[in-house]
Amino acid sequence: MSSLSNQKKEKFVELLKQALVKFYGIDPKQSQDVGRMISIRHTERLVRLLEDPTIQIVHGGKYDVKEKYIEPTIVEADVNSECMKEEIFGPILLIYTVPTTDDAVNYVQDHYTFKGKHPLALYVFSKSEKKWKHIINCIQCGGASINDTIKHIGNKFMPFGGVGTSGMNSYHGRYGFDFFSHYKPVMSVSNYSTNPADPGVWLLFPPYTEQKMKAIVAMSNLPDFCRKVKAIFRIVMPAVILGIVFQYPGIMNAILEFNIKTIINAVLSMINCIGNYFK
Repeated sequence: MSSLSNQKKEKFVELLKQALVKFYGIDPKQSQDVGRMISIRHTERLVRLLEDPTIQIVHGGKYDVKEKYIEPTIVEADVNSECMKEEIFGPILLIYTVPTTDDAVNYVQDHYTFKGKHPLALYVFSKSEKKWKHIINCIQCGGASINDTIKHIGNKFMPFGGVGTSGMNSYHGRYGFDFFSHYKPVMSVSNYSTNPADPGVWLLFPPYTEQKMKAIVAMSNLPDFCRKVKAIFRIVMPAVILGIVFQYPGIMNAILEFNIKTIINAVLSMINCIGNYFK
């Protein structure tokens, strides 16, 4: 799918044609680099796609079912074309042109991802980092390559897999090991107390009074509270350090000279100032 003007599209198609001739020659059937389909059934499936009256073959289109051969082919399609409704798995490159990048994203979302049909791979060709990041963020897929194809699949340091109908989870290296492994969680509790005065025992067992429920809710909110305190601390500490440096200009020299006495006096004075502020 491409967002190109008609003039650019014609140039793009012409360059594609030249590349195919350069790769496989005038008669690709004679080229040792053109593979064959895995079976006659799959060859016939692609032939049906090529015989669809809604497409226009702009290059190639020849086939030999007995030899399971499909010529590398470029076609122009529309929304009703059969090749737009299923995975091709063959040497047919379809072109469907839309006015803008957003139109391309909307088409994929409306016809595929919003219906749970997530692509296994997504290839984006663009010199604009902002544009390709926008596309990647908007379209959920198994994996993606930017300004290239296939290569992300061969990288053993990256997980390869699909989403939903295109597959579940991923493999390659450690990712495959983790996928086929079961991590068995084991928790050992060393508190054998049954004393009702023990907070753990008091909270765990009935009766669940209103007071006990409030305590449980408070404990469940404790991690969020700690995160907020940590965030505040990260903001306040730089301000405190800047305040110390501003209030005591010589402290930087003292730190560089490792003058412990001067540093301690400056910190104590700062703490005293803070204490006086809150009185």
